Amino acid sequence: PFDVTFSFVTASNVGMSGINVLNHGVVGDANQGEVGDDTSNIAAAVDETEDSSASGENERLIFPAGGYRLRNLGRTSGTAPIRSCFANSSSYWLEGAGMGMTNLYFSTASDVGDTMIEHIDGDSRIFVLKDMTFNGNGNGTDHDDWAAVNIGADYIIIDNVEFKNFHGQSIRIVGSPDFVSITNCTFVDMLPNETSSYQAMVCLDGITSDECTFIFSGNRVVGNPDPAQSGVSVNGLQVKPSAFSKKVRCIIKNNHFKELGNPAAEPSAAVTLDPGCHDSVISDNVFESCVHSSIRVESCNNIEISGNTLAGESAEMDAGHTIYGITVDSYAESTAGARIINNTIV
Repeated sequence: PFDVTFSFVTASNVGMSGINVLNHGVVGDANQGEVGDDTSNIAAAVDETEDSSASGENERLIFPAGGYRLRNLGRTSGTAPIRSCFANSSSYWLEGAGMGMTNLYFSTASDVGDTMIEHIDGDSRIFVLKDMTFNGNGNGTDHDDWAAVNIGADYIIIDNVEFKNFHGQSIRIVGSPDFVSITNCTFVDMLPNETSSYQAMVCLDGITSDECTFIFSGNRVVGNPDPAQSGVSVNGLQVKPSAFSKKVRCIIKNNHFKELGNPAAEPSAAVTLDPGCHDSVISDNVFESCVHSSIRVESCNNIEISGNTLAGESAEMDAGHTIYGITVDSYAESTAGARIINNTIV
C-alpha cells in the first residue's frame, strides 16, 4: 500500500503525505462477526499523523477499502482497554473509501461499556469523519451516556458516514463546539432499543457553548421498532444545550426520519430540541411512521418548523399512547416567536 497525498494543511502544502493505516501494521481484511482488534495499530497511526507533517499540522488518516476492527480508540480512562491517542490541541481527519467500502467493525464481544471512537476529555480544533461505515456487530455501548462515536472539538464534521447494526446511540457530541455538521449520513439496520431508554441515535449532549451552529442535512435515520415491545424503537436526533441561556442554532433540513420514537419513555420524538436551541429551523424533512411525536421543541425562541411531511403512524403503537405530530411547549422557560407553517400531515 502507498501513502496518499491528502493533507490537513493549506493549499501551499498540499503535497504533504497523508497517513495510510495499512502502512502501520493494519491488514484491513476484517469481516462482520470476526474476533480480533486493530485498535492499537490504528492508534499508532493516529499518533503518526501528529508527528509527520513538516507544516506543524496533522496529516489526514486514510482507511482504504477493507475491514477494520475498532474498540475504544482514544479512550483515556475508565473501562479497559485504554487506547489514548488524541491530543486536545490537534486536529484529526479520518477518511475512508466510501460507505460500504471502508468498514469499521465494533470489536467488542458484548455490551460492556465499550465505544468505537472516544475523544471527550478536551476539545481539539477540528475533528472530521468521512466516507466510511461503522458496523456495531450487533452490539451497543450499554450506557445512556455513551455512543459508538463520542467527540468533543471546536469544529466537528461528519459526512457520508453510515452507522448500522447497533442498538443505542450512534453519535454523541459533547463539550463546547462552535460548529457541528452531520450531512449525507445513513443510520439503518439498527437493533431494537432498550424498552425504557431515552437515547437518540444522534445527540448533542449538554453543549456548553454560548453559541454553536449545528447542521443536520441530507441524512436518512431509520429505527427498528420491536413488535414484541409495542413499537419501542429509539429516538432519532436530540440537541441538549446545557442551559436555556445558551444558543445552539440548529438547521435540520432535507432528512428522512422513519420508525423512530419510544412510547415507553416519554417524552419521545424523532427530533427533539431542548431549551436553548434558539433561532433554529426544522424544514423540508420527511417523518414516516414515527411513534409519539415527530418533532418536539421545548423552550426555544424564534423557531421555524416549515415544509415538513408527517406520514402515517407506527402500526406497532399501543392504543393507550397519545400520538403528536408537532409539539412545541414552554415547560422550563419561554417559547417566543415560533412559526409553524406549510407542514403536511398525511
